[in-house]
Amino acid sequence: MKKIFLIIYFLLFVFCLKAQISQNRIGMGIDYLSLDLPDDMVFSPNINYQRQFNKRLFISTKMGYVNYSGKDSFSQSIPENRKRIMLDIRPSFAVLKYKSNYFKIGAGPSFWYRDDDLVNEIRFSLDSPNQIIEYKKTRTKEVNVGLSLYSEIDIAIIK
Repeated sequence: MKKIFLIIYFLLFVFCLKAQISQNRIGMGIDYLSLDLPDDMVFSPNINYQRQFNKRLFISTKMGYVNYSGKDSFSQSIPENRKRIMLDIRPSFAVLKYKSNYFKIGAGPSFWYRDDDLVNEIRFSLDSPNQIIEYKKTRTKEVNVGLSLYSEIDIAIIK
C-alpha cells in the first residue's frame, strides 16, 4: 500500500503544475495525528483536491492513509497493528482575500475506516525463573463519521 501511495504522490506531483493554472488545485500533505494517547502519534500522508467556484467559495476533498505497527502501551512487548483510511469533504469560504492568497474557514463531514488489531487483556504469571505473558487480542473493523472544522491559509507562490 505504501508503494501505491508513493506512485500516486509522484503522478500528482507531475500534474500539479497544470492543475494550479485553472480553478482546480491538487496538493499533497502530511498530518500528525493520535491513534491512542499518550503514545502512538503517527504521520499520515494525504492527497487533496480543491475546486474554486467563485472568488471566495471552495470545496475540497482530502484522503489520507495510516498503516501503523507498534507495541502496546502497558508491557511494550505485544505488537498492535492499526490501519486508517480517512476522507474529508470540506466546503470552505475565504474570509480574507489578497490577490491570489486566501484565509479560509470551513466545515464538513469526515469519514474514517479503521482496522485495528489491539490487545484486550494481559495476564502475567511468574513461573520461576520465567515470566509468562498471556494476552488476548481483538480485531475491530468499522466506519466512523464525524465533523471536521478547519482553517487554512492558501498562498500562491506563482501567479
